[in-house]
Amino acid sequence: MNNLSILLSAINKTFPLKPKHRAELPKNIYHLSNLLTRERGERRLSYMNDKALLSAYIYCFLPWNVFRLTQILPALDLSLHPGDAINDLGSGPLTLPIALWLNRPDLQAIPLEFRCIDISASALNAGKQLFDTLSGNKSPWKITTIRGDKSTVIKGRKPALISAVNVFNEAYLETHGNRRVRLEEAARHAARGLAAAEQIFVMEPGTPPASAFISALHDELLEAGFQPSAPCTHKEFCPLKDGNQWQQGSHWCHFSWEVESAPLELQKLNIEAGLRKDKVTAAYLYVKLTANHANHANMIRVLSNIFSLQNNEEMGRYACCEQGLVLLAGTQEQMMQAPWGTFVHAKPSGNHDKKTGAAVYRLI
Repeated sequence: MNNLSILLSAINKTFPLKPKHRAELPKNIYHLSNLLTRERGERRLSYMNDKALLSAYIYCFLPWNVFRLTQILPALDLSLHPGDAINDLGSGPLTLPIALWLNRPDLQAIPLEFRCIDISASALNAGKQLFDTLSGNKSPWKITTIRGDKSTVIKGRKPALISAVNVFNEAYLETHGNRRVRLEEAARHAARGLAAAEQIFVMEPGTPPASAFISALHDELLEAGFQPSAPCTHKEFCPLKDGNQWQQGSHWCHFSWEVESAPLELQKLNIEAGLRKDKVTAAYLYVKLTANHANHANMIRVLSNIFSLQNNEEMGRYACCEQGLVLLAGTQEQMMQAPWGTFVHAKPSGNHDKKTGAAVYRLI
């Protein structure tokens, strides 16, 4: 049984649904999806206190967010020690602590203090119940739930890590004013609040606006003395940002994963709700204040799926490195061994991509 199947089993055990409520679940999932996307203006801040919407979130949206985190968390070079505190902003039903418990067994025996902040007490309480089911009430982690927002002042020891999963979207999706100014202001404000810890992890949807926000936040945190650890390969400013503008079009820093590995139960629930998924995406950033982290300079991070190059004899993927956006070229076998999000070694060919102007690098 994989981690997501374990989570679904725990959800069913902790929050069993009567047949009537199970029959209404797809309709509520579809409604919640609209509130989170197309009908955001009609969404109340306390929407997670609605039992039907909270159930929809826990049964569908929570597992998909954990699925995204499952692709990211195992490789993060987290520095957490006994007694360390983690401030988890916008925790909802404890999405990040649950994902960490499932994906980082190396942390399960370490006594950590999670201070989970959200405006919905109902979501926090539900998440605590679910975490207790998953851990069998035997976790050494101390989990404190705090009703508040991302600006809430948390008393106690300085956090070793501040995390924020799907927290900042309202800041950069507002419709008034200049988009670039809004992004920069949102990133500057977010950086001031996040910089209270030596480690910061932020994940947002893999959309162009979210990715532009992550890019701006990356630059702000670099200015504040932080060093990027993932997914960035270097300490320079984001190469997908052209001067003071974020590049338009199909190139932005995000990651995408096919959903075939997700449990069929979860995939079928989405289909029932009319929300069939083929892939999920995310944009994320993990930085450290200390310089004692893996140096990924001179390495290249893959950013896209495989596509055919013009000569039809080679395949390509776009990637990012200290020199900026590059086009990787190689055989299909080489490309299959270099999936989206991984580091690869390549050398410049001296040519440039006609479509984007990116330097062409050949996989080694």
